[in-house]
Amino acid sequence: AKALAPVLKEREKADLVVVTVHAGLEEGAGAGPGPTSSWENPVGPLATDTTGIDVILSGHKHVDMPERIINGVLITAPSRWGLRLGRVDVVLEGETGKGFRVVSKRSRTLSTDGVAPDPEVMAMMEPYRKVMDEYLGQVIGQAAGDFLATDGRRKETALSDLTLKVLCEVAGTDVAFHD
Repeated sequence: AKALAPVLKEREKADLVVVTVHAGLEEGAGAGPGPTSSWENPVGPLATDTTGIDVILSGHKHVDMPERIINGVLITAPSRWGLRLGRVDVVLEGETGKGFRVVSKRSRTLSTDGVAPDPEVMAMMEPYRKVMDEYLGQVIGQAAGDFLATDGRRKETALSDLTLKVLCEVAGTDVAFHD
């Protein structure tokens, strides 16, 4: 992003740069002198350390973030699982052939409650859904207890044990690590 955003603005003369990223914004990001970050949620540093980005469409943390502005970059994240839809409105001013500039930008998230699925899209996806349902419906084993992952990053769990055993089997190793 640091390399390409300036190229898009300067060389390619892009009037608007929108970044879509499967990453989140850490709590406290943009609130102090430097945004907090993690390897999987680098949206704060992306907004503060990259020149030329106008909008970031974010998603990963499964939180509803209608609008946040960090370093002049508009950031939005529409919850999870299609429960909300992100909407961004950008107003550009200028002349055709001479370029445009962003005058204003706003975002919000909208509920999808009561919105019926598009019949044309559903028909198009039906063959894929059938294959997926058949595949996911296969019984591959039986568990004697629950496979909870609540504390999977802090302590050993039955789910992480299973994941690691599968990794070892598939990779042909004696040891595997995951996060």
